[in-house]
Amino acid sequence: MTVNKFLLNKEKEIKFNTFIGPWALPNEEIPAHIIWNVDFEFDSIKIFFPENIKFFDILNVENYHKTKNTVSLFKNEIKRIDFPKYFGFIVAYTSIDLDKLKIFKDIKIVFYKDDKIIYKIILTAKIFRPKLVNKSEIDPIILTDGELNFTIPLNLECRGFGFIDIRLKALINKVEFSIDQNVIERVKENLEKKYSIITKSYEKVEDKKIQINKKSLNNFFKALDKYIKMLNHLEESNENNGIKKEKIKKKITEFLDEKNVEFEFINDFFLELLDQIVIRNKFENILMRDPYLEIPNEKFNEFIEKIIISVNYHDLNGNEYEDLKIPLIVKDLRIEPKKTKINFKIDIENIKNYTFTNVEQIGRE
Repeated sequence: MTVNKFLLNKEKEIKFNTFIGPWALPNEEIPAHIIWNVDFEFDSIKIFFPENIKFFDILNVENYHKTKNTVSLFKNEIKRIDFPKYFGFIVAYTSIDLDKLKIFKDIKIVFYKDDKIIYKIILTAKIFRPKLVNKSEIDPIILTDGELNFTIPLNLECRGFGFIDIRLKALINKVEFSIDQNVIERVKENLEKKYSIITKSYEKVEDKKIQINKKSLNNFFKALDKYIKMLNHLEESNENNGIKKEKIKKKITEFLDEKNVEFEFINDFFLELLDQIVIRNKFENILMRDPYLEIPNEKFNEFIEKIIISVNYHDLNGNEYEDLKIPLIVKDLRIEPKKTKINFKIDIENIKNYTFTNVEQIGRE
């Protein structure tokens, strides 16, 4: 809250209290208001908005007149209440085309009497954005015949302001793809690698301690996935939803009660689940759809000219920013691409957090 004083005459000193939201993401609503303590003579008020500041609403005003970049109102259009007098408005910065991590926009409020300016107030909207910066040092990728294993570690910096949600993509030659797995899918995949998944009850597999029937396993995870979605989206008070939940919980219980399922599997399931949740939230202010991306071997069945890693991210307000693109240096020396086996994994190893703190105190440079 800022206090401005305006001397009308020797007897009357008007105090203006002004407020504007101390920070905002692009497209986030920014509230503002002006309060004054005594009545004084003026005819009208004009609010001038800069480029990309969109006006949404005005408060405590019965009527107003809007043009492209201004809002005008007459004194008698402000609602009559006891002092202090006030009006407010709501705006937003509507562009995400921000090269800088912050941008300041001045909103000018002018009081007029007999077409002359008698008082002027400037309110500054501070808009911030998050931005990922690549700090990876990646060696050239040499593709040769045979079996190859690559893990590409990504080291990034998060600058600016705000929480981000990121997802990895890759471009192989001219084809872009991503694998957006939820937590349950990843847990299931990891458990299937660890345990013997049999398709028929009479199958015998000697190399693993625990055998899990594939059909039962699929039913278990389908039921679990439905149950989690229901918990997230449905109201607890709805009786029908309660019945559905009970049916799904029964299916999960039936799987756990099967004779061939030991405690070790249940324990591993919850350890995997906790591990995946921690991995996806291991960096402050970051949520990762998947912290790594495994490129399927079939993507390498032809000669590779280029690989570009893309880090897609958006903020809490849903603003999706330009992908951070990380080109890899690739030399394909293979003779028969279709006969090679390539295990290729991209892993977010570290994200350093250099986001702003105390943003309300940040001023113009």
